[in-house]
Amino acid sequence: MSTTPSSSANQNRPKIGGWLLVLAISLCLLAPLWGLGTAMNAIDIFLSTSRPPLGLLSISPLGSILAPRSLMICGIVVIIGLVALPIASLVAGILLLFKKKTGVRLAKIYLLSSVVLSLLAAIINVRFFGYALVTVMVLMPWLRYLANSDRVKETFRI
Repeated sequence: MSTTPSSSANQNRPKIGGWLLVLAISLCLLAPLWGLGTAMNAIDIFLSTSRPPLGLLSISPLGSILAPRSLMICGIVVIIGLVALPIASLVAGILLLFKKKTGVRLAKIYLLSSVVLSLLAAIINVRFFGYALVTVMVLMPWLRYLANSDRVKETFRI
């Protein structure tokens, strides 16, 4: 039996463990469930009211400049993003578990996109302020971990 270069390279790398394992499992299981629940909540909030309450825009000069149609378009973008994010999270987690470099990139993209979408949702609708706060507090440390961790650098040869 011969080993291919990619499989022997994967065998020489450190195992997925510690916080990296926690992140990978969270991306595979917890994040998709949280994301789908949030997407369903967003659909309910944006579609159940004829004119959703403005979030941070209500206290800024931008609130009077932006037309309700623009806010609705932003709401639709948020909903589409919130529906797509669980898929990206699942794929990123699987790629991390299989020690693929693209998993780290996709995880970073997922984490940044989640933060940006949660902040955009809070700007559009005040009901998402708590969601945005929790998202920033939970996901930003993981972004820092992926950028600075020695285990991530050694495992993925970054």
